[in-house]
Order: sequence, then structure tokens, then C-alpha cells
Amino acid sequence: MAKLSYEDKVYLEKYLQMEGGWVLDFNNESLKRFIYENIKLDISDKKYEIIGTSKAKRLRALWDLEPDYQLGKLIKSFILYYKAKRLVNPSLFNASEDLEKSCEKIGEKLFQKGVSPHIDSISPIDDDHDFSRLAITIKDYIEKNEPELALDRLHTFYVKFIRGLCARHKIQFSTSESLNAIFGKYLKFVTNLRIVESDMTISILKYSINILEKFNDVRNNRSLAHDNKILNYRESLYIFDALARLKGFIDGLEDEISLENKKGQENGLLDKGDLF
Repeated sequence: MAKLSYEDKVYLEKYLQMEGGWVLDFNNESLKRFIYENIKLDISDKKYEIIGTSKAKRLRALWDLEPDYQLGKLIKSFILYYKAKRLVNPSLFNASEDLEKSCEKIGEKLFQKGVSPHIDSISPIDDDHDFSRLAITIKDYIEKNEPELALDRLHTFYVKFIRGLCARHKIQFSTSESLNAIFGKYLKFVTNLRIVESDMTISILKYSINILEKFNDVRNNRSLAHDNKILNYRESLYIFDALARLKGFIDGLEDEISLENKKGQENGLLDKGDLF
């Protein structure tokens, strides 16, 4: 849900000429098309009728229901549209420079919050070129606000990631094993190291095995890995956030393992062949 202040809404409503239920010079169909082309949301959806059915009321509902990044991107798109229309109809598109700058600041503030706070967790664990390209591709989709297009690549990323961790720690696995099965082996290894303090954290990690099993199904049946009807935007972003957050937590565990290995070496307690 976007966080617009009362003052933000005053500026935006004035700029978009929303008095009387209008939004600039859009009709119902052109507004629907404009919003979908820019942020992949259908303004005609019933959920946007919570305060009324006019164009302005639907847009106000969208402000209240959708996340910061999407609203920021939409505001920036409205401003570009406004500037283009001003060239051909300056009498109608006549907002002051101060008002336009205020709206630009609002759009940029929301846009900078990003689609996902966990996007930086999608990074490779080695210098493999293909792994790096895969991570870049996933980030590109997320930054373009298209998480539904990233799901099949995210699954491939996770397979390479978990297999890489198992190879690093000499955990035996077969390439025919599923992602969740291999992750289960890695989790058993981590549990035996006793670097995770709470039983609750272990339980959450164990449940992640089930999550990855479900991810196999999403990849096979609701992503572009095959000729499927792709999953909707909101759920795709939720899945990305959950798995990117898990990746970030695992990265933290790996850092701790590396630190313990280094301490062991410095203290003469471990030979290089005895590392975790």
C-alpha cells in the first residue's frame, strides 16, 4: 500500500484535474489502457470501486491499495503524458511549474522505494558467467516491475545456488534430485553445525523445503518455463520476496560458516581439508 500524505494527494489531484470525477482528458477505456501499459494493473477491476466508479475515485482507490513503487511509476508516467499533451494543448495542460515539480518529487520518492527490498540478495556465489547473467536477468525483470516473468529464472537460480552450496561443502547430491530434496540435504548439514540458535528458526528453514517443493510446481505450471498461464503480479512478487529473503538469510549463514572456518585455521584447530 502506497504511503501518500494528505498534501501529496492534494497536489496530485490538482495536477491530474480530478475534480468532477475526471482524470485529465482520459475516457474510461483510454485510462484503463494507459494504466495497464505502465504498471500492468486493470483499473476496471471491482476492487477499485470501493469508494465509487468514476475515473477519479478508481484512481484514488488504486493509490490506497497498491505498493509505493507501482504508484511512483504511474505518477512518473502521468507526468510524461502531461508534458507531451501540453505541447499540443497548452490551454488544458496548464499546471504551474511548482505544482509539476511537487508531483515529480512525489513520484520519485515512491519510485525509489523499489519493487522489492530484497532484490540485492539475488547475487551469485561464485564467478560463473552464466550464474552472473542469470542474476542480472532476474534483477532486470524485478526492476521493470515484471516479477511474473522472473519466476522460471528464479527457479533456475535457486537450483544453481543450492547445488553450488552443496558442492562447496562436499554434500553429495544427484542432478536428478529436485530442488527441495537438495535443499533438505543442505539444511541437514547446517543443522548439524549448530550455528542456528533457535528451534523456531530451524523449523522455519525446514518448512522452506515445502516452499521450494511448491516452487517446483509454480515453475512448471505457472511460469514461462512452459506454455502456461503465468501467475498474477501480486503473488509473483510475494514469491520473489519470500525466496529472495531466504537467499539473504542463507548468505548470512554462509558468512558465519566462513568466519568459523577462518577462526579455526588461525587457531590451528582445522586443517584445510577439515573445513565445513
